[in-house]
Amino acid sequence: MEPMRPARQEPTTPVDDSGWPGLDVSVVIPVYGVEQTIAELVRRLCGTLQDGGWSFEIIAVDDRSPDRSAEILAELLKEIPGLRLIRFPKNFGQHAALSAGIERARGRMVFTIDGDLEYAPEDLPKLIAKFCNGEKTYAHPAPLKPEIRVFPSQPRLVLPVFFG
Repeated sequence: MEPMRPARQEPTTPVDDSGWPGLDVSVVIPVYGVEQTIAELVRRLCGTLQDGGWSFEIIAVDDRSPDRSAEILAELLKEIPGLRLIRFPKNFGQHAALSAGIERARGRMVFTIDGDLEYAPEDLPKLIAKFCNGEKTYAHPAPLKPEIRVFPSQPRLVLPVFFG
């Protein structure tokens, strides 16, 4: 006989995170084969988030990229205080890279963006504003709309995921 499982609990909304010691925003970037774009992406994200006045971190997860992406990010660590780098010992795939970054994120809001600059990092404040205004629909000017996921185990976390 299969043991009984407790009923799934939906996250409470809105979440009172006034005691949360974390950052406002975490951005997770899965990194694989993006040496041509990763430095520009990180610098543009950093500028956009600084201009918005948010406390933030940018978490780049190197999925054992075969190019110089990890070395470029290691150099950027010296100039961008909000950048964090996670390096995998071998290639585990994009899902694992995203999961590792999300698991280590300290932001009230966690966003993911691909490293290829398909999506403009300057659009991130529009999504943040919609979230902060309590809107339930998030749109991004791209062929596919971002998917919104709420993680019940971490009710502070609302994640627009950009698909590219």
